[in-house]
Amino acid sequence: LDALALRGFVKRNLVSGVGSIIGVGKEADVYEATDDTGRLYAIKFYRIGRTSFRAIKAKRRYIEPTTHHQWLKVNISAAKKEAEAVSKLIKVGVSVPDIIARERHALLMNRIYGRLLSECKDLKEPKKTLKEILRNIRKAYTEVGIVNADLSEFNILCTNSKIWIIDWPQAVDKEHPNAEILLDRDVANILRFFRRRYKLDCPLEEASFYVRGWRDKIEIYG
Repeated sequence: LDALALRGFVKRNLVSGVGSIIGVGKEADVYEATDDTGRLYAIKFYRIGRTSFRAIKAKRRYIEPTTHHQWLKVNISAAKKEAEAVSKLIKVGVSVPDIIARERHALLMNRIYGRLLSECKDLKEPKKTLKEILRNIRKAYTEVGIVNADLSEFNILCTNSKIWIIDWPQAVDKEHPNAEILLDRDVANILRFFRRRYKLDCPLEEASFYVRGWRDKIEIYG
């Protein structure tokens, strides 16, 4: 399936070569790629079902794949869902990687040079970074009506001046029956990380009100 996806990108004159792997996640692998001009991109290949079928079924109750062919369909569906979510988010200025094209289970994206938040131990302004993450969660929810639903320090890329929220295949609309619970869980995960790593504190209730647009400002202590 990887070869078919790459062939699609090549036929569309989007990619001319693939380089080394730059990221391995629980549901996808990311490789460096280039076009004829030498511009660098990233290609994300979905690998859902690679590690634990039981765990994936528990998290994605709308699928019951039992064959290899069905798992391929699940990966294609995940790539399509993420591409659709990101196309909406980027229009309102949510900080996400720009997806250039999709082929089957693969996404061609702009190459981002940053580290996972989980690996950042020396942020110069952690309070500012936390506020920026919460601001993007708020923007996604209030302006697009989307909840990431799987947000943590492991799917946020950052530098000392900017953040990008990556991985949106599990995103849900705010009308989803569990959207409010998932939104609070996303916020709690981020607050927990900054409390543990940088000794910053923000009451969950205040942060929850902020990301829903019920208050204009957020206070972070520490």
